[in-house]
Amino acid sequence: MSGSSVGALIGNPRPRSRTLQVGLRARDGIVTALRAAAPGRAWAAGDVLDAATLAHQVFGEQSDAVARRVAQVASQRVVVVATPTYKATYTGLLKSVLDLSPPSIWEQTVAIPVQVVGSHRHTLAADVHLRPLLVELGASTPTSSIVVAESDLRADEGAGVVEAWLAAEAGGRALVRAVAAGNPPPAGEGAAAGGLSPRSEPATWQRTQQVGAR
Repeated sequence: MSGSSVGALIGNPRPRSRTLQVGLRARDGIVTALRAAAPGRAWAAGDVLDAATLAHQVFGEQSDAVARRVAQVASQRVVVVATPTYKATYTGLLKSVLDLSPPSIWEQTVAIPVQVVGSHRHTLAADVHLRPLLVELGASTPTSSIVVAESDLRADEGAGVVEAWLAAEAGGRALVRAVAAGNPPPAGEGAAAGGLSPRSEPATWQRTQQVGAR
């Protein structure tokens, strides 16, 4: 486990996408927040896996190589997992890549769900779909999700959303409490953030719509 690094896994099938830029912005902001909270610990911006660059390897004889890359990313203390919204949920590429995760590799990882949606009406997509996927893998999800709408991208490429999340009690502050102290809650827990356990469901469900690649 790379105990003081923050990485990112990007599930957009288009390389160098806006989803990647949002994920990197979130990663770098988290590093800054953790450094400020724990100046004695050398938090660093870590490994980034842009899944689009491995799409041709996911199925077939090279899938073992993808599994090794997923394990490398998941071995970091905190991982931003970012996806655009396809068919009301995360992309098939992200799911396929995560399906190759070695057993138990995510169990010591704090995962931050990040989703790009068509509008703020679709904000629940991250908690309804992406968070349970990360919980199923065994990751801890002690914070609220970062949800960036198309309008946010047009305004400032999502910078305002990430900054607001970093300052929020259920966002960046919850992450600092969980990670800087070295005691993240078990997978899926986090009362302040409304985190999900593997057997719980959100009280409110909302229909979401397909959004094109971002």
